[in-house]
Amino acid sequence: MGLATSLDLAAVDPESDAGRADWERILRGVLPYVDFFVPSFEELCFMLDRPRYEDLIRKAGDVSIAAFLTSILDEEGPEEAICNAAAAGALCCTAYDAVSGLKPLKEIRRMIVEGELYK
Repeated sequence: MGLATSLDLAAVDPESDAGRADWERILRGVLPYVDFFVPSFEELCFMLDRPRYEDLIRKAGDVSIAAFLTSILDEEGPEEAICNAAAAGALCCTAYDAVSGLKPLKEIRRMIVEGELYK
C-alpha cells in the first residue's frame, strides 16, 4: 500500500489571518497534492462562498433561538428546550438553502425521541 495524503480543516475565526486568507488560491495550490479532501459543507462555504456561509450560520442561529423560545413557551424544561434548539439549528444546516431543512417542532421532537438525529 502506498502513501496517501489527507487534508483536514478546522473552524476558523473569520477575523484571524487564516479567516481572511484567500482560501480559493490556497486550495488551488494544495489540492493537486492531496488524495483525500472531505470538508464539511460549512467549511467549504467558509472558504469558497463566504456570503452563503454567513447566511447559513445566521439562519441556523435564528432557527435555534426560535425552537428554544417555542419550547419554553410550550412549558418544556430547559434541557429539552436546548435539545430542540440544537436539533432545529442542525436540521437547518442539512440543506443548501435556508428553509429546506426546517421541520415543525413536533417532528423535531419525534426525531430526537426516536434517535434519528444522533445515529
